[in-house]
Amino acid sequence: MTLNSFLDVWVILRQVHRTVFDGDLLRTPQYVVVTVAYLLVYAAYGIPYLFLPHKASEVDLSEDSVSLLVSIIGISNLTARFLMAIVASSSIRNRMFLLSLSFAAHTLSLLTFPFFLTFYF
Repeated sequence: MTLNSFLDVWVILRQVHRTVFDGDLLRTPQYVVVTVAYLLVYAAYGIPYLFLPHKASEVDLSEDSVSLLVSIIGISNLTARFLMAIVASSSIRNRMFLLSLSFAAHTLSLLTFPFFLTFYF
């Protein structure tokens, strides 16, 4: 790689950086709120997966039941993501409302997680 081609690549990377990473977005309150909300949601995303085996040992669930429960959580999560993507892209509804509704449902499911003491499978 010659020096000129390296400089050309560097110029292109700087142009991409200027167009993709706009620093003015960080001054917008809506962007900051959505970014913080995403950080909090994905920071708490793994909590049920992490604590489910320990919680299952407290209520005497077998390993097969725990693996089935984790599979159900993963499959329902994937299905809900696809459904929300279809609804968000096919309707004229406010996408911010759908995002808020999704965050609220996720938060409620995480908050009620410690209260589920039985498993019916």
